[in-house]
Formats: sequence, structure tokens, C-alpha cells
Amino acid sequence: MNEELKPCPFCGRKIDIEKDMYLPERDWQPTFYDPDSGGDPISINCECGLEFSTGTYDYGEFVEAWNRRANDGKNTDVCIRKKRAIEIVKAGGVNVN
Repeated sequence: MNEELKPCPFCGRKIDIEKDMYLPERDWQPTFYDPDSGGDPISINCECGLEFSTGTYDYGEFVEAWNRRANDGKNTDVCIRKKRAIEIVKAGGVNVN
């Protein structure tokens, strides 16, 4: 786990690997639906409410996806829509535009 995670793209907070990340090799718990499964894939739950998972169990692949930003030309439309949705929720559910 030597790849560094960029801060949260919405609130700018540095991600705490011990607190904000679910890592199957560390945090695995049997699921209700499949107690013999490998647990859930790697995910991040930021304090701002952002939940992020790519469905992968590969840490390097996960870090690459997390560190991808709208300004690098990938996933631009999705990131813009998510950011706008967060703004609307913070405004009390009212779209002012």
C-alpha cells in the first residue's frame, strides 16, 4: 500500500486509510447474503458523505480510479453531476440554477 491517495475531490479532506477506507484484507466480515464471500470490495466513505467503490479488490487499481480527477479528461461528466448534486443537497434540496 505505497500508492498515495489524493484528497477527497469534493471536500478536499485527506483520506485516512485506517478510518475512511474498507480494505477486505483488514476489515473482512462475512456478508448476510454470502457468508463465505470475500467480503465487500475496497471502498472509501468520506466524512462529507462521498461513498466511492469501483468493485475491485485490487488496491493499485482502486488507487488509480480514486486519484483520477475530472480535470485529467476522464469521467468529467460524472464528476460534474456528482458535484452539482452535492451542492443541491447542501442548499437544502433546492436547485437554484
